[in-house]
This record gives sequence, C-alpha cells and structure tokens, in this order.
Amino acid sequence: MSVHPDWPFGDLQQVYDCTKYLPQGLDRNNPDANGQCVWWAYPPNAKRPFYDVARGTYGGEYERVVRRAYFYVLTHYPRQVFETYAFVKSGLIAKQIEAAWKALFELARAPVAKSLFVIAAAQLLLFATFAATVAVADRTIIEWQMAVFPVSFVLSLAPLYVAMATAPTTLDTVFLMYACIVLALLMLLQLCAKRLGLPPLGRAEGQGR
Repeated sequence: MSVHPDWPFGDLQQVYDCTKYLPQGLDRNNPDANGQCVWWAYPPNAKRPFYDVARGTYGGEYERVVRRAYFYVLTHYPRQVFETYAFVKSGLIAKQIEAAWKALFELARAPVAKSLFVIAAAQLLLFATFAATVAVADRTIIEWQMAVFPVSFVLSLAPLYVAMATAPTTLDTVFLMYACIVLALLMLLQLCAKRLGLPPLGRAEGQGR
C-alpha cells in the first residue's frame, strides 16, 4: 500500500504507532519497514522482551499480525486500496513494460563489446533463416501450444499486483513480453507465406513423383 501517494491512510499512523522503536512509523520510503512497524505496534509485544520481539520478525505470528493489518486497511480504507491496485500498481506495471519496449530501440547504445553485437546479429539471422525456411516448407511455424507464452505473460502480472513492479521483479514479465513479440512476428511471417500461394515444398515434391 505504500506506493499510494496518500500512504499512510487516515489514522493508520495512530492505529499502528511504532514510533517508540521505529521513529519514522509507517513510511512510504521504506516499504519493508511497514510490516515491521505493524509487528512492533502489536499490543502483546509490549509485554515481551525486546529480543523476543526482534526474533519474532518474519515468523508465523508476525505473518498473522501483518495479514490482519492488511484486511484492516482493506475494510477501513477500501477506496484507497482500490486506487492502489487499479491505478497506482497498474501504472507501475505499465511503466516497466514501456521501459522494456523502449529498450529494444536502444540496443545499439548498450554498454557491451561490439563483438557481442556481431554474435547476436549472427544468431538473429540464423533464427530468421530457420523461421523463413519452415514457413516456406510447410507454412506452419506457430502451433496452438505456443499460446502458453501469452497466457504466462498475463499470469506473470498477478505477483506484480501483490507486491510491486520494479525492474528486478518484472524480469519474467519482460522476458515473456519479448517472447510474445517474437511469436507475433513469426505469425506474421506464417501469414505472409500462406498469402503468397506457394505450395509447401514437401507437398510439391510428392506431387512431382
């Protein structure tokens, strides 16, 4: 919730008052500390030794306390929670995807050895030649099983709503997006091969016999 510009919402700073141990309290700048704040503000911890409370951080009871806090925020500030998921987190995801898309057009300025570009270009040419050969040979490059890539791309968005979208957390999403782009290009190549009206190579040889 800390990605929302109004965090902490309403009176949450007083409901989870941990300033005795964490002076900043609930904070936008350090998201991980918010769970710790909720834990230190947990009433039973006030009677426990300091080191016992510290050792309990990220334990089973800690998880239950933070989970209850999540639903407390959800039920007391539903509008802000909705805005967090529908607008703020969606915007963060879109920002990362847009950055990954723009990165494709900045590869020439990547800080890597030029020999790597030669190797990458050779691999790309080999792949394109293979795809074109398959398209002409039997006109089938894309099979229905390859739908696993766009489906996986959509599913990879779910964890970004649970947590948040950053460059490290979107690596799998970006990879799947690139895979979908390649699939789209291959599908276009397949359609072009069919539109040309040329008989598949294997079928032409069979008819010649």
